Amino acid sequence: MPDARDWTTTTSGECPDCGYDASSIETSGFDEALEFEAGAWCHWLGSADAFALRSHTIEGVWSGIEYACHVRDLLAVFAARVDKLREGETDPLDWWDHEAAVTADRYNEQPVDSVADDIANNAMILSAATIGVEAEMWEWSAERRPGEVFTLADLVRFALHESFHHRLDSVEAVGRSKNA
Repeated sequence: MPDARDWTTTTSGECPDCGYDASSIETSGFDEALEFEAGAWCHWLGSADAFALRSHTIEGVWSGIEYACHVRDLLAVFAARVDKLREGETDPLDWWDHEAAVTADRYNEQPVDSVADDIANNAMILSAATIGVEAEMWEWSAERRPGEVFTLADLVRFALHESFHHRLDSVEAVGRSKNA
């Protein structure tokens, strides 16, 4: 069940939880920002303790690797959404049940190296989906759920926010594990 928070606010200003300001990223900077996020994830996952990445220290809170898998998959989901908008489809965007994916896709059992590689690959796919977008197309929009409308630019900004925000979550989850 999707939560009730209006996540579009994270595309137009600073996130109150993590401080990331996706609105400060111009569309011309999406490639660089996606490459940076992918590199930061790869560095983090390559340096983190594998056991700590899989630890659950708080009931109902994802492990560090589960956050990484979520980002891996959301980059792919958002690349498909960008493609959909670029094709002129304005039907509501399909809801992705990211909570169910954690269990169904066994996120906590995923190989760390593969997850890092897939984050980098999916960031490149999302970046490639933005190539050739004309200025007016960045404002094309679709509804994700009632009242939650994303422009094409918002989709990329939201994916960037999610990547940054959940990288912090992953670092925090690993830190809790080491202090437990």
